[in-house]
Amino acid sequence: TVIDNDIIIYDDIIIEQFKSLLDFNTLRVNVTARYYTKVRKQCQLLTLSHFINCQPQPLRWMVLGGGSNTLFTSDYCGLVIHMQNESLRLLKETDGFSIVHCGAGLPWNDLVEWATMKHLWGLERLVSIPGTVGAAPVQNISAYGASFSNVMLNLDIVNLATKECKSLNNSQCEFGYRTSVFKINKAYSNCIISNVVIILYPIFRASLYEDLILPSFIKTEVVDLQFGIQADDRISKIVEIIGNYRETRYPNLKMQPNAGCIFTNVVVPSRTFDELQLRYPEIVGFPIISGELNKVKISSGWLVEQCGWKGCVIGPVGVHKEHALFLINHGHGRNPNEGQLLINIAKRIQDNVREIFGIDLIFEVNVVEN
Repeated sequence: TVIDNDIIIYDDIIIEQFKSLLDFNTLRVNVTARYYTKVRKQCQLLTLSHFINCQPQPLRWMVLGGGSNTLFTSDYCGLVIHMQNESLRLLKETDGFSIVHCGAGLPWNDLVEWATMKHLWGLERLVSIPGTVGAAPVQNISAYGASFSNVMLNLDIVNLATKECKSLNNSQCEFGYRTSVFKINKAYSNCIISNVVIILYPIFRASLYEDLILPSFIKTEVVDLQFGIQADDRISKIVEIIGNYRETRYPNLKMQPNAGCIFTNVVVPSRTFDELQLRYPEIVGFPIISGELNKVKISSGWLVEQCGWKGCVIGPVGVHKEHALFLINHGHGRNPNEGQLLINIAKRIQDNVREIFGIDLIFEVNVVEN
């Protein structure tokens, strides 16, 4: 049922036409969606499946969570599905673990704050990451040695092409560094995550902090929390330390609109890193182990900075003056084509790094182009 030129009622779904997405992406790119709808329960995804598949012409669609990892380069000619199911409930609680069920639209930091309040361990190093719970498994969010994959048990997905609903366990998600089956396997390109189930722990595990990836003075402060502080206070103190550190290191979303790191760090075999280090002794890398192969994670921020992009401003957009992986929209949506200007900078950076270092930077942000 078409109410007017702006609203369509389809079963229990309200679909808005020509909807501004300015307030739904943290880069504040002022683009419009041909269709836009909010989803608060899984059954509505099945309704949307019918709407999408009954159109005379194939209808593009995309999922939007917090909009904190999305770069729109122009108006979107399809349907934007905005996940807003924010349910959060404790499924099981024992002396050794707690099982938690979360809606995909739940803001990620709301979950971290809830776990902190309940004195449950597992998410404290992932504090202050923007976005939603449903986006966390897609890119396997990670920070300071912790990853979402460390706590996920299973998740529910809906295939909008087939209307099939099923669950995937941790191994089926094929988690890797900042990636998952949802990014690497086209068979899941028609799937939307509706719910996630995670496991958290009421007991502090010191072993998890042996390789904490933080500057030395903060690492020392976190490790010192193992002594002299009551267990119930310890987790909130760690959350406070890491949260404060992120606030000082990363640009404020409201003051300097951004989408987080535009590129992932680059993982290369240790031999490749050694060769680069001979040419560039100051190159920044962190040894990691992947299976039986020694690998090194190279700082993409360092690569971009060496190419001279740090602090660069081109018109209403630019690169952050302190963190070279953050693109900033200084225009706040007031200028046309800000999304296109941002992607132009990103591609020029990719070309520059490839030319100088022979390394291909991979987008961490989801680039949406028509």
